[in-house]
Amino acid sequence: MRRQTDLSNKINLNSMSMKIYKQLVVALVMAALSFSAMADESKPEKSSTPAKFYFLDNVGLYFGVIDETVNDFISAAADKKIERLYINSQGGDAHFGIIFGHWVYDNQIEVEVPSLCMSACANYVFTAAKTKIIRPSALVIWHGSAEQWTIREMNKKYEDYLALSLAGKASKEQIAYLDSDKLRYEGSNQLLSEQRQFFKKINVNEYITRLGHEPVFYKRVWVATVGVMNKMNIQNISAPEGYGNIDYLKKHHPDRIDRLVSFGLNSEHEVAKLD
Repeated sequence: MRRQTDLSNKINLNSMSMKIYKQLVVALVMAALSFSAMADESKPEKSSTPAKFYFLDNVGLYFGVIDETVNDFISAAADKKIERLYINSQGGDAHFGIIFGHWVYDNQIEVEVPSLCMSACANYVFTAAKTKIIRPSALVIWHGSAEQWTIREMNKKYEDYLALSLAGKASKEQIAYLDSDKLRYEGSNQLLSEQRQFFKKINVNEYITRLGHEPVFYKRVWVATVGVMNKMNIQNISAPEGYGNIDYLKKHHPDRIDRLVSFGLNSEHEVAKLD
């Protein structure tokens, strides 16, 4: 079932000043945030709350997990001239995140993050935007991707066992592993192919999606300063002063410091962890 409301059909914009119109957009954002609170970063893609989306003139609003609802959103947006997307999401399915990202990029959409854009939202929706706006106190949080080392290691294990099997040297346990892991392995490779094509298309360095995993695995999610995002070729970002550095996090999210890693640029303009 499509979880969508076309608010423009319910509002007489002719009798509404532009100021009130803008206030209404902000009110909608705040209302949506109330049902989709900031996620637990330890489980960024788990949510029982269904995603919801709305349209108001040339603005699309998407709140909640990234899943098949993305297809409904894109279908509903087809007859509209959407220029900006307000999104608040804790992440979700990478495949649907990539689909969402293609739509954002192809339609030259401006993406605004009022509170949280995490995991699949950060990887694919935020990076694909023509212009990226991070509102005061908002966070874009990275968590990993199809390219991360943990997935690469699982795939290598599968491929090593497969080579042994083809050579007639695999144990019963290794053969059983090949049978049980086949669908995961095939799905992982398909997703990896989709992701590589996507980042090549938008010309962004996918390393931003595994910065907190390699070369050091911090076992936490991470944020990056505008300088680091620019270095990864994520351009046209509007963000609060000091966004992503440790002082910004201490000021706006002191209760999340122990769950976040902050990355900035050192004096040589190289990526460095900010303590």
